[in-house]
Amino acid sequence: MRLLAVLAAVVLQLARLRQSPDRRRWTRSVWLGFLGSAALCLDPGGGPVLLVCLSAYLAWTFRSVGPLFACAGGAAPLVLLQLGLNLGIGGVLIPVNMVAEYSNWPGSAFNTDNLTGFWRHSPGGFLLYAASMLFGKRGIVGHNLPMFLLIPAIGAMLRKPLSAHREAWTGLAWCAGTWLLYAGLSNNSSGMCCSIRWFVPFLAPAYYVLAIDLSANPERQRAFLTLSGWGGLMAALMWQHGPWWSRMVPGYWFLVASALVTWWIIDRRATSARKSMQYEPERKTAHWRHDARLPVSPPT
Repeated sequence: MRLLAVLAAVVLQLARLRQSPDRRRWTRSVWLGFLGSAALCLDPGGGPVLLVCLSAYLAWTFRSVGPLFACAGGAAPLVLLQLGLNLGIGGVLIPVNMVAEYSNWPGSAFNTDNLTGFWRHSPGGFLLYAASMLFGKRGIVGHNLPMFLLIPAIGAMLRKPLSAHREAWTGLAWCAGTWLLYAGLSNNSSGMCCSIRWFVPFLAPAYYVLAIDLSANPERQRAFLTLSGWGGLMAALMWQHGPWWSRMVPGYWFLVASALVTWWIIDRRATSARKSMQYEPERKTAHWRHDARLPVSPPT
């Protein structure tokens, strides 16, 4: 949850950055660097990916090294502190949990077969495992049902220039990079929990994208509310057992299927309504043109 709060602050800074005066851009760039370094301290996997994405965003937006230096200055204190703690405690610069020898003690539940930070997949196994982290029985999308609306939302964004929604693309790039990193360097779906706990911060950039799409396509708001309702029912079932539960949510696949079917019905009705509204003016226009071509009777 702490990392989710950091990502929410990052999204807020990105949303405000392009509209800021020049003097505020430097301040916001420093804040982005600080927030990125805070994410690195909270998550040594996704944190570095976030710093890379933020640096790419600043370079893409301002085409100047100034904001990059400001971002680096904001990130430096916590990055150096994190590296210093790793070196002082574990004698390494990488996260201590990635050193297999430190988990080799009697009774330890971790070893080189399940520690995060090592590649253990075949190409096909990697693809299946990566897909399961999104849509499987513990997938982040299935446990946050409104995220299915990202599919049409991203499709709509692709039909516009990338620069039109560069903040949204930056957030999605971080989600994609973090997803692929953990898919490649883990094999335990984040351990004993209802869903993939590493991906909970994805909600901040994901809902930012949904907010943009719903404001541009208000007809999808009903689908969003419906999926949120099914998600609330699933959340109530998870609440009874708490987040650290190794079993699948009761009725999980039924809830996901019901939500998707309901979404499909709502989408079909909305599409039919749009077509009928488009057809009605066309029919009236065609009728008027037909009448215009009729011969005019001479006066008697």
